[in-house]
Amino acid sequence: MSDTVKNYQDLEEQMQILKAFFSEYFRKTMSSNGLGDKADFSLMELKALSAFIDVESDYTVSELSRNAHIPKSNMTSIISLLQQKKIVKKRRDPDDQRIVRVSLTDSGKKIFYRFMKKRSTEIEAVIGRLSRQKQKELFSALEKAANILKSVQ
Repeated sequence: MSDTVKNYQDLEEQMQILKAFFSEYFRKTMSSNGLGDKADFSLMELKALSAFIDVESDYTVSELSRNAHIPKSNMTSIISLLQQKKIVKKRRDPDDQRIVRVSLTDSGKKIFYRFMKKRSTEIEAVIGRLSRQKQKELFSALEKAANILKSVQ
């Protein structure tokens, strides 16, 4: 086996480890949406909800897509579902009617705050189980991995 093939196999193995880490992280921190039994939100809807960085602002679907790291085509469908649930509202941009702007409704803002509070609590419960040293190691390793990936773009 050539060194190049071996290097790619090693990289693929490391990527699978990262994938497993993030899958487990999201499973533990987002397994329940924290919105009560009456709320019926998919993981993707919650991820889209978290794309509203400033709950008082409106965004284009492209901006939300970038914020949530979700393909625009998927975000469009998710926004439609959230609109049906009266979580978001859409309107045409007054300066350019081709652009659709999306904002949270009052109900959507309440759900956003409840979800983010619950998510923060769950993240703290997961990360809080680690010693300070292990937390530092984890954050340092993730920062290094992110910087390495940024350098190859």
